[in-house]
Amino acid sequence: MSLVPTSRSSDRIRLTAKQGNIYVWGWQSQARFRFAVCGRRFGKTFLVAEEIRRAARLAHLRCVPVENEIWYGAPTFKQAKRVFWRLLKRAIPTDWLLHGRWFETECCGILKSGHVIRIVGLDNYDDLRGSGLFFFVGDEWDDAKPQAWSEVILPMLATASGHALFIGSPKGFSALHAGYVKGQPGGRERCEILGLYDVAGRPCAAA
Repeated sequence: MSLVPTSRSSDRIRLTAKQGNIYVWGWQSQARFRFAVCGRRFGKTFLVAEEIRRAARLAHLRCVPVENEIWYGAPTFKQAKRVFWRLLKRAIPTDWLLHGRWFETECCGILKSGHVIRIVGLDNYDDLRGSGLFFFVGDEWDDAKPQAWSEVILPMLATASGHALFIGSPKGFSALHAGYVKGQPGGRERCEILGLYDVAGRPCAAA
């Protein structure tokens, strides 16, 4: 039985053009960390589900050590489970999973390749130390504790040169905005009006 996850069209989420514009910048050397500022009803969680599917395949194809996990993180564990757990279980086919099952208590699954997909809350970030990270999604990033990034997530990503996507709704001149600006050439904004989404390393455009 193959350990490589295979994609079937019936399992895939059809992304909109704007979601796809963020997706295509993933796993490029000039966009290791992406910042996406998305309006309400943008479909952030559907985009994230496709991002995690791709990371699951790449982890095996690139022979990433299995101690480097794939995480979806939200400001609290309760929020992470409410927003993404059911969608994650629909997005990842059971035949990708070891023994075809998810671990409901820990909200995680182990792929046949041995890699772990997990949802986490960032409120108790000290409890997250230990593993490495191959891919991380930080949802509603402006509401997460800044120390979760600097003290835990960033060092964990360094173990496998992992990538990350930070996503959330517009909330003024915030952490998401600062990350977007940092990703622009010269660290400056490229336009005055932010569109529904902005991706680090890409000129922003009004929606």
